[in-house]
Amino acid sequence: MSRALLPVFFLILGAIAFAPPVTAQEEKVPIKVLELGNISDKALTRAIEKFWDQYDRLTPLCIINYGADKEITRREEIITSVLAAHERETRMTFVRGGSKKDAYTVIWKIPSGADYPKP
Repeated sequence: MSRALLPVFFLILGAIAFAPPVTAQEEKVPIKVLELGNISDKALTRAIEKFWDQYDRLTPLCIINYGADKEITRREEIITSVLAAHERETRMTFVRGGSKKDAYTVIWKIPSGADYPKP
């Protein structure tokens, strides 16, 4: 490299070194964190308790229950009672996902700026 180009080389090197890092833009989409199939009340209670022990409680949740109306209501009551028993507060929204042959529940984390999932 010639001596005349050396200052230009260091100028370019400095610009690269002090440039802000390029990061991927964070996607604003809901994140599925838990899916529970057709399980007993006791298993549902245990699964929700375990999930809440690990959950940060700052990110809103969307809880979608599928099944017959009676089953959806039962699952909502179980989840609500688990939270009440452990005095846990979080921002969550229950959504009735519609009638399905087998009952199941899907829990989504909703990052800031993301739309809620559609059942």
